[in-house]
Amino acid sequence: MIQKNTEDEVQEHTGKAASLLQNLRRDQSADVVMSSVEDALKQVCNLKGVGPATGTLVLCVFQPDIVPFFEDELFFWLHPDHTGKLKYDKKEYMSLLTKALEIILDRNIEARALEKTAYVVMHADQLGADERMQLEQAMDGTGTANHTEEESLETKRSLSNSSDTGDQPKAVESGVKRPGVRRKASKEVDADTNLRRSKRKKT
Repeated sequence: MIQKNTEDEVQEHTGKAASLLQNLRRDQSADVVMSSVEDALKQVCNLKGVGPATGTLVLCVFQPDIVPFFEDELFFWLHPDHTGKLKYDKKEYMSLLTKALEIILDRNIEARALEKTAYVVMHADQLGADERMQLEQAMDGTGTANHTEEESLETKRSLSNSSDTGDQPKAVESGVKRPGVRRKASKEVDADTNLRRSKRKKT
């Protein structure tokens, strides 16, 4: 489907999206950033075969410091009470963006750093004991914008306990599929998970 877009259409819509994002800064208000990102997302989604998830991948190339990719791990980390499968629609992304900006803008943290952090935390069951301890220490006293202090402590306890018991930490239980499990050819999500494989490889 995406191959049906002409070169002129790609240049037009991605160019407009880039211009909407080029002046964004982390010292601006969340409302300004939200409005610009939403308008830019509309532009790239005008392309055939490009939905909100793929669209955000394009946008974060232009503004990796401010615009987060619609990453499964980041969504579930910021929405620990979410149940069911993701629809990967604009409403879900704007909810992710709202919560992510509380951290990106208020704490002056790059969006790409937040993505990597969410990926590691949500796959903490793959870490060794030493790595878990380092993660716990790194999270000490930070929490996230949508977690209370009690919830942050509970997450750290889960990470620590799972290193001894081999159980999945609470973060992973929220819906993340263990890496390395082969997905069905139809890309359907297994019944025991809410999470699709991330759409790009983390580095």
